[in-house]
Amino acid sequence: MATGFGLDDIIVLALAAAAIWYFFIRKPSSKPSAAEEAGSSESNSAPRSYAEIPCSNLREFTLEELRYYDGKEGRPIYIAICNRVVDASSGAHLYGPGGQYENFAGRDISRAAGKFSTELKYLDDPDISGLSSAEIDSMRTFYNMLGSKYPPVGRLVKTKSKDQVAAPAAQTKSD
Repeated sequence: MATGFGLDDIIVLALAAAAIWYFFIRKPSSKPSAAEEAGSSESNSAPRSYAEIPCSNLREFTLEELRYYDGKEGRPIYIAICNRVVDASSGAHLYGPGGQYENFAGRDISRAAGKFSTELKYLDDPDISGLSSAEIDSMRTFYNMLGSKYPPVGRLVKTKSKDQVAAPAAQTKSD
């Protein structure tokens, strides 16, 4: 019985290396698939995650209005990132009062997600110019995570268009 490497061992190692490269190392092709090039109905299929749903026809929120949706007193939890507002109420254990990311409720977290920080100084600053490419990647990762878990409810704007209705933040509490 031989103890050295044989041709069978080399073939097995080559196949294992190819599989590792294919599944873990290679980057997916940015070229459109054959179905997309052919314009088939597959390329027009429904979104696979909430992040793929366009929010241009949804409600507009200013930063001021967004602050109302902080999860306190039974209110929903809305979070904005990259001008998209999502309803994170189902993640109240994370984003609601007492949660690890409670500072994010009712806020724009674009810069905070890029900085991978919960510090208040990075909240409500949708300007992401000046973030490094690594910080942009971090923000994209957080955007995709939020977009895959929570439904979009609107988009963040500096000022509202004329056809938008005021937010319920103007409601008064009875004491």
